[in-house]
Amino acid sequence: EQGLTALMSFAGDSGPKRYLFLSQNPDEVRPTGGFIGTYGVLTAEGGQLTLERYDGIEEWIIDHPRAIVPQAEAGSPFRHRDPPIPRTIANVNSIPDWPRAAELAARLWKDGGEAPVDGVISFTPGFLARILSVVGPVSIPSYNETVTAANLHDRLDFQTHRATPPTGARAKDFVAVVAETIMQKLLEAPASQWEPLGSVMGQAFDAREALAWSTDPQVTAALADRGWDGRFRSTDGDFFYNSEFSYAAKNGRGIRRTYDHNVALRADGSARVTTTVTVTNTLPPDPLNASTLAYLTLYGPKGAVVDQAASDGFGFAEPALAGHPAVAWFRAAAPGGGQATVKVVWEVPGLVKKTSNGELEYSLLWPHLPDHTGDVVNLSVDLPATWTWKGSPPPSQFSLDQEFSGSWRLASGD
Repeated sequence: EQGLTALMSFAGDSGPKRYLFLSQNPDEVRPTGGFIGTYGVLTAEGGQLTLERYDGIEEWIIDHPRAIVPQAEAGSPFRHRDPPIPRTIANVNSIPDWPRAAELAARLWKDGGEAPVDGVISFTPGFLARILSVVGPVSIPSYNETVTAANLHDRLDFQTHRATPPTGARAKDFVAVVAETIMQKLLEAPASQWEPLGSVMGQAFDAREALAWSTDPQVTAALADRGWDGRFRSTDGDFFYNSEFSYAAKNGRGIRRTYDHNVALRADGSARVTTTVTVTNTLPPDPLNASTLAYLTLYGPKGAVVDQAASDGFGFAEPALAGHPAVAWFRAAAPGGGQATVKVVWEVPGLVKKTSNGELEYSLLWPHLPDHTGDVVNLSVDLPATWTWKGSPPPSQFSLDQEFSGSWRLASGD
């Protein structure tokens, strides 16, 4: 019932609504997915949805030069870079929390003189590919292209990074044309496709290939209940998230990260947690792939304190998010075909928790980077001498093609 009420409200049942759509490009990695390259405005009234306009974000920024975050408030990836770079609507997602990013996008949108919006929705190419898997291929005559679910990523990469754009067009205009065409086909889909479309869209939100924020409390509650609001994930147990902000390179899909995560538990339930991040640049050297230079913000377990002497030297202490402490580097600058590493060591009190029935438990939550594959975690948990696992231990390796979470019971031997 909550979901139905929220859906009716979103669709303008109680009055007209306006939504800002923002596309994220994982080739330029950002904490919630990727650089925001295109935008659209969707209106809703009485259950009717209309795509009012769609365009490249660069054009909007040029036309609205005052819609910018003051440099003192811009955030570390912008202020600490030399020279500093501006924070515009294209980079509101420099922290891994979509509600905060979306609120900032709505503010900048209004600061630019646009009519206020009732929500901000983002999507990645993965979301568009899921839609195409139901509605079928789309033709893009101006580029002599037919885009399918299978070739979407390749065609986006070729037209935006390799091909010469048509006269008068920018390289990223292709993304706007494709996204607008797919969104229009989605809105015009026949009733026979509604159920499969609902299914793949739900899968996209579950995978964080789509994120949504709304000013409507009912819609906000429904999104949060389903985990579709893109809020920063949080837990009381072990935790790690690599919040990555890349600079200039277009190599996101060729980057592979291996995390060697060692947890040395102590008899009092505390732990020393060491994570080494190895970034591998699988693509050959190229003007679009100079390196993997990024501003890395690594979030650890609640209550953890970084061991600065044991960790790689870092220059910036970042504010905690949802209780999770963070440290940051300008690092991981692996050249084409190369590797780079960074290590962080945390001292964590009370990492092992007691369940409601008094059993000891180790748990781990590791959010994944949306619309990205190939990252892997190697996990090792060292137990005190008398401790054992009750049942199966944690896996020694797992994929980050999706979020990972789990909990495992322990016997102390006392």
